[in-house]
Amino acid sequence: MYNTAEQPKNYDFVPFPASVKNTYITDMKKRRGNNSGYAEIEITTVDNLYIGSGFSHYEAGKGILSETQKIIPASSLKGSVRQIARAVSDGCIPQDKMEIPVFDRKGDTVKEVRRGITVNKAEKKPPLLTAKQRKKCDVKDKTEICIICDMFGTMSLGSKVRFTDLKAEKCPTETVKMPQQFSPNTASDDYWYIGDDNKPYYKGYKFYYTYCEPREVQRNETVSVIRKNVTFKGRVYFNDLFDDQLELLLYSLGVGKNISLKLGGYKADGFGTVKTSCTELIVNDKKRNAYELANKYAKDNADILEEIEDILCYRER
Repeated sequence: MYNTAEQPKNYDFVPFPASVKNTYITDMKKRRGNNSGYAEIEITTVDNLYIGSGFSHYEAGKGILSETQKIIPASSLKGSVRQIARAVSDGCIPQDKMEIPVFDRKGDTVKEVRRGITVNKAEKKPPLLTAKQRKKCDVKDKTEICIICDMFGTMSLGSKVRFTDLKAEKCPTETVKMPQQFSPNTASDDYWYIGDDNKPYYKGYKFYYTYCEPREVQRNETVSVIRKNVTFKGRVYFNDLFDDQLELLLYSLGVGKNISLKLGGYKADGFGTVKTSCTELIVNDKKRNAYELANKYAKDNADILEEIEDILCYRER
């Protein structure tokens, strides 16, 4: 018999910036910063890690990935790093992926949820973002681009940063029982708050704690996971980054001592915490100290990092 009491939340939100700054780049001719090179990184699993797309190698006609060929896909790492970088800067907020609750006439009951910010005019559309937060980058004319879109790219705008897949020489796994996974219920009032104008607004960027309290739930799914203390190696290439962009990139990779990344699935159940180290940073053919640059960003922006560092700080097991 499983406990039906309320389960630990295991996540929190980093508030969106009060206003979006889309003027980091206003002239595409001035998009070229003075930092190009690569960071050699190692990512070590602190907890078990489940990366579904890493189990795609076919061995002897079976969908089994051999012990020496498991990877952390570049897309998984890039997505996590980009989300952290968004949360610690004043870049644009990705509104196209938001699920919008449609409220009743009283504005206090959720009727349904729709993806995107456009709903029928006959229905009541809650703000969820303020006018200053809704401002989008000008992708068409490329005259108003935020720091995040300039770094990581967006539609019709190439990225300045490229991630490689991360590979481990030896990658022991184990089979465990896990609970069924569900999509986030963004219509829940856990995701929004009532402002002074009595209208609902999204709380911000969602992150899972690096240490999660155990949940007493049914565990019927059998999954193969990568064990703790496995080290993956790869590179992050960058071109034409400005100084603050390079510092932001290294901070968001978790290179400094302030935060740990969460990767893969089952984050709410304690999976996915990793530690990042940079074994070599080459900028314009010269060695640089990655930790100093990451910690410089942390020091210069300490006032806006308190929330994310509380969620993603490393916690002793």
